[in-house]
Amino acid sequence: MYETPNYSLKLSAYGKTNTSVDKTVWKDDVNNIDTTFTNISYDDNIGWNGNALRLNGLDAYATINYVPLNGNPSLGRTIEFEFESEKVNSDNDVII
Repeated sequence: MYETPNYSLKLSAYGKTNTSVDKTVWKDDVNNIDTTFTNISYDDNIGWNGNALRLNGLDAYATINYVPLNGNPSLGRTIEFEFESEKVNSDNDVII
């Protein structure tokens, strides 16, 4: 996969675990953009799991403190992210 060096935000879950010393920190170190976690229990159901952040879709969530179109929105942005869902209960469930 080709990765451009000129990104505005890059967060990686690679190597994160529920027992990591920095489990509550998810930050883009280049641009100093952080993530705020709410109701993360860091257990088998909610938290870091297999190089990914697992949330329950109810009251556990992560807010990435990034405003991509702040400043000059006419410049536009391309936003890419990977996500996986499992155990979706209904066609009306909100994933993202």
